Amino acid sequence: MNKIIFSITDMEGLSDVDRYEQCYGPRGQPDYEHGRVQLTEDTNAAIAGAFDAGATEVRVLDGHGYNQNQGFRRDLLDPRATLVWFAGVDPTRFEGFDESVAAVMMVGQHSMAGTPGAFLAHTQFLPTHLKRYRVNGVEYGELGQCALFASDYGVPLIYLTGDDAACAEAKRQFPWVVTTPVKHGTGWETCELFPTDKVRAQIRADVARAVRSIRSAQIFKLPIPLEIMIDWVKTEHADQFAGIRGVQRPAPCTTRWRITQARDIYSWPGKRWQPNG
Repeated sequence: MNKIIFSITDMEGLSDVDRYEQCYGPRGQPDYEHGRVQLTEDTNAAIAGAFDAGATEVRVLDGHGYNQNQGFRRDLLDPRATLVWFAGVDPTRFEGFDESVAAVMMVGQHSMAGTPGAFLAHTQFLPTHLKRYRVNGVEYGELGQCALFASDYGVPLIYLTGDDAACAEAKRQFPWVVTTPVKHGTGWETCELFPTDKVRAQIRADVARAVRSIRSAQIFKLPIPLEIMIDWVKTEHADQFAGIRGVQRPAPCTTRWRITQARDIYSWPGKRWQPNG
């Protein structure tokens, strides 16, 4: 029986990453190249844990937008991984993400915009732009987006690794999710790292535990249609969506729209995609 695990990665919540430049620095420079190595090695630990628990395939998506699918050090990445990319944008779809997937895990994740003391916390946009992201009136971050996207395919979110704030967010919203904290945030751009070797050994063990417990995981569902409401920092940020069919602007710095399928949660209104709710 196939047991396909889909991994979505980010960089802010990686072990041994404690500076902004390690996630967003100039390509080829030491800080960013250090971040790429940590991305690869944390992902390798998760891949190993999934295979330890009987996974038949691990599909890996580089979800850190700045990387443009060039984040992994291909020479260091576990060769058992199947690298995938976006199958489409507007609306956003992931290559290889369908009903055949048994579960999804998130590696290197950060917490939602506005989380106090959380390292590089944001939701999609950096906090200079997006202040608050709500679905049906409740605040969510990229964890919630992932869980909702996966739910449309009948796939549960089972695992997350990131800073302790991201892990707490996951436990609060999705109690069944296994988490591995890799550092403690002390401010938006500062943190205290946990020992890297111990963290990666724990990632491997925790992922294996999560994969073995897939049957006890829940599929996160919210009533359809989903209302997406975003509070922006400045009116100019809301301006880019105002006037698009299906988008409302209840306040100068607020936009909202509705979607009738959860798989559209990652999609942003524009010329090529408009909300269908």
